[in-house]
Amino acid sequence: PVVEVLGELGGMSCEGAEPHIHVASLVSELATSMSAFMATAMWNLGQVTLLDDGKGSTWPPSKKLPIYRKYLHSLPDVWLCDFILLIDSFDALILEPEEKLIEIVTGMEQRTGS
Repeated sequence: PVVEVLGELGGMSCEGAEPHIHVASLVSELATSMSAFMATAMWNLGQVTLLDDGKGSTWPPSKKLPIYRKYLHSLPDVWLCDFILLIDSFDALILEPEEKLIEIVTGMEQRTGS
């Protein structure tokens, strides 16, 4: 969940919360090669937040992490127990609905203790 990245709950607990999945990407809405990703993400999860400047620029890794961190810190408190998929790939597809993805992620958390 977001709280594990940010490190603070401010007295909140995620126990019993019903998490959701949100998608953010540094890809450009102008990149036609992203149409399959955008279509599958929007079909299965809803809105995709685009963090790119809209010009299809390529970001070096040293620029990507601060942008993602700034985005995470800007999220509303109600999302602290949610999962954020930070997608940075032209060939990513979201092929499962939110419920199935949450089941997979929470199962990984339980198996690994993370």
